[in-house]
Amino acid sequence: MQESNFIARKKELLAVLDDFARVQDEQRQSGVGQGLPKLMEWRGKRARAFGCLKQSLDSILENCPIGYDDDFMGVLRQRIQTLLEGEQALARDARNVRSMLATKLGELRNGKKALQGYSVNHGAGPQPRFLSSRT
Repeated sequence: MQESNFIARKKELLAVLDDFARVQDEQRQSGVGQGLPKLMEWRGKRARAFGCLKQSLDSILENCPIGYDDDFMGVLRQRIQTLLEGEQALARDARNVRSMLATKLGELRNGKKALQGYSVNHGAGPQPRFLSSRT
């Protein structure tokens, strides 16, 4: 492999890692619970960033001889470890939001049942009325 080609691929990979970290930071700063309207946008950004990351990693690992640039591989391992820790933090936040939403949904269901108990027909809706021809 040519040295300049490998250097270009290393720079590309580092830029892709920065992009993925930027997506994580955006999610973390806006808060997982407050970002529900942006969920689909985030999924698209994350999918694109992950696809680029996978492609760059595959390209570098296919063309890099073993032991060629151990310093770079050490930096790469450290950066990927940082990304994985960020993913674990986001997953933990998402689990917390999911459990909070489940609790709130249960409270809303209980309130709905309570309101139905005050209804004349216990929430069944109005009874049908039939017209009589005798009156």
